[in-house]
Amino acid sequence: LASLGEQGPVDLQGGLLDGLPEGTAPHVARRDSPDVPNLPDGCHNFSSLGDDDLDEPLAWPYAVHCSGAGLPALPQLPDSARYAFLGHNNIAWLTPNAFVASINLHVLHLSENVITSLQNYTFWGLNALTELRLQQNAISSIDVLAFSGLTSLITLDLGQN
Repeated sequence: LASLGEQGPVDLQGGLLDGLPEGTAPHVARRDSPDVPNLPDGCHNFSSLGDDDLDEPLAWPYAVHCSGAGLPALPQLPDSARYAFLGHNNIAWLTPNAFVASINLHVLHLSENVITSLQNYTFWGLNALTELRLQQNAISSIDVLAFSGLTSLITLDLGQN
């Protein structure tokens, strides 16, 4: 079930989406829906930005664009987020299980922050993650189980730490 705000829950498997043009993704959760957190301050909402390599738009709530927003900590990501661009901020700390609710995330960019260490299970729950970028931080310590659960990871960038 997905929330459509005032319209109530809608069963997305009950054939309601039949007849949509191929490649069309319905907007199933409004920004002001209780199921979707508000866009964090300093972040951007690109409503139609796309990429030839991707088959869905890089727009809220599927993508969170917070690069250069001055964030001191991780923002709350919507459950629907597939892409999180959180580079060029002041994020210093990633707690264990920090992303446990972000099970749909495929791409996570945390480059150019001030992260100094990665604890065990930091990225636990990110089973769909294929790209993790942590370059240009200050990472000097990585616990042995920090990357546990990243079963789909293809790209890991830890350069310039």
